[in-house]
Amino acid sequence: MHLLCDIGTSNFRAIVEGKDLIVNEPCVMARDKQNSLTIGTQAQLMMGRNSDSLEIFSPVEAGGIRNIEAVVEVIRYCADRLTSSRLVRKFTITLSAPWGLTQVEKQAIEDAAKLAGARRVQIVNASVAAALGADLPVDKPAGYVVVNLGGGVTEVALLSMRGIVACQAIRSGGQALNLAIVDRVRKDYCFLMGLQTTETLKRQLCQDTEISGIEVRGRDLTSGLPRSLFVPRSVVDEQMVAYSEMIIELVGQVITECPPELVGDIMQHGMVLVGGGANCTSVVDRLMDRLDVPVVPADDPDTRVVEGLLKVQMADGERSKLDRRRWA
Repeated sequence: MHLLCDIGTSNFRAIVEGKDLIVNEPCVMARDKQNSLTIGTQAQLMMGRNSDSLEIFSPVEAGGIRNIEAVVEVIRYCADRLTSSRLVRKFTITLSAPWGLTQVEKQAIEDAAKLAGARRVQIVNASVAAALGADLPVDKPAGYVVVNLGGGVTEVALLSMRGIVACQAIRSGGQALNLAIVDRVRKDYCFLMGLQTTETLKRQLCQDTEISGIEVRGRDLTSGLPRSLFVPRSVVDEQMVAYSEMIIELVGQVITECPPELVGDIMQHGMVLVGGGANCTSVVDRLMDRLDVPVVPADDPDTRVVEGLLKVQMADGERSKLDRRRWA
């Protein structure tokens, strides 16, 4: 079995060739004092509701492994979900990784996969995988820009002939946005919201541009009592504008590094958005207004990376067949 995994800061996704099932769960773990682990969706349900005897944490932070043992368990969990138990220990794996990781961070990814039981490990850049998953013809001598709006990393990459011509990334994304919104509400309204509540608030306001705000529940920091608060759109919009400006700055840096021959390709083909941030209508609209090129969110942008890893595996399989026929 060959396992394909995209273990991100906010979610992990996994797939194997020949199956329609995609494992797609929050990249969250819960561990009690007996070291019993809960992974994914069930662990996220415990966030903000756990006692001191239960630790809730994320295995990946800003695109890099924070806890290697936890990542090992995530890979094993994905393998368990996607195949029969007798085959779990007999697999190879392809993993995605953001641009700009240090050699130590890349080695940590490979070590985690081998500790999970993988016999062979391949690492593919997340932007290359996303481009393939979005059906961009990046093997051609033409330039295509992929903007990956992840939970822990925001990355802009110019691709041509299946390689990265220029790339810029910052280790900040959707999770940092949530923290900024929580901080703004705390300062302006003396009100504390949970991170899951904040994520829901952000998604609803980003996707529905007609509503003026949303009522949420949390704690009044003055009285210490629970209460509801109507959070106006301006609170979230302010953070989304700053986020959009950060993306625009990254795009500008990539274009500055871009060879002149590829600038025309960018103007013609535009940019494709992938990752969870591509679901945010307000961000897409602002990028369209500020950039003089077409900006298109990919279909189902959250799963483009893992789908691209599948295409890498299928292409490698075809090349392997051709090599066997050539030397038969």
